[in-house]
Amino acid sequence: LATLNVGTSTRLIPSGPIPPTHAGTLSVSSADVIETGSQFIRPDQDVSDGSWTATSGTDLFAMLDESTADDTDYISCVTGGTLCEIRLSDFTSSPPSDEAITMRWRQQCGQVTPIAGVLAIQLYEGATLRASKSEFAFKSNSFLPSSYTLTPTEVASITDWTNLSIKFTYT
Repeated sequence: LATLNVGTSTRLIPSGPIPPTHAGTLSVSSADVIETGSQFIRPDQDVSDGSWTATSGTDLFAMLDESTADDTDYISCVTGGTLCEIRLSDFTSSPPSDEAITMRWRQQCGQVTPIAGVLAIQLYEGATLRASKSEFAFKSNSFLPSSYTLTPTEVASITDWTNLSIKFTYT
């Protein structure tokens, strides 16, 4: 799952499918999606599941909304190219434009080859892409942490901190 973290908080494990010529699973686990100073926003609603699945129940966001990472519940995908979108809770106030905002996530890929594919994590405000990071999904027996700190321009572009979502795509 992916998390957006502003400040020093982290947690979110993304994991997903393998390219069409490979077999395996990419998995994402719990995390704080966005954190600014002492404010955190976490997943609070599924927008679109795609072919991502939860380890228990049907709600993806419930696998990713913990304040402390829990590797026993996560979301996973085995179909390359599928997208899921998860709405984020609201900040109680807008973060200052000069504050560091960081997306944090953890991923695990059960793949035969060392590099299984590419995981894209995107931050949306409504229908508008505000920040994005793509990275290789490496074979691993445990969840590996990753993060992306938004640029000042990306932070300044967000006008409604109550209308954010995260999209995960694995190809």
